[in-house]
Amino acid sequence: MNSSSKFEFQPLPYSYDVLTLEIHYSKYHKAYYDNFINAIKGSEMEAIEVWEHAYYLKYQNKRPAYLDAFWKVVNREVVAKRYENALYTVG
Repeated sequence: MNSSSKFEFQPLPYSYDVLTLEIHYSKYHKAYYDNFINAIKGSEMEAIEVWEHAYYLKYQNKRPAYLDAFWKVVNREVVAKRYENALYTVG
C-alpha cells in the first residue's frame, strides 16, 4: 500500500466465498469506514475501540469503566506525534 492510498477502502486480499463475508465487509464495514473518514476530515481526533471484544473479559458490560481506565493510560503527546507523522506520510 503506497502512502497516497493509505486511507482508501481496500478490497480484501482473498475471495468473498462466503456471502455473509461479502455483505459484512462491502456494506457494513465500508459504511463504518466511510463514516469514520467523514468524521475526521480536517480535524484532529483520537479514536478508541469500543466493540465488546476489546474490553468484555475484564469489564463485561461496564463500558464507562473501560473508557475511564483507557484514558488514564493514554499519552497524548505520543498520540499527537503519531498524528503529525501520519499527516506527513499521507500528505
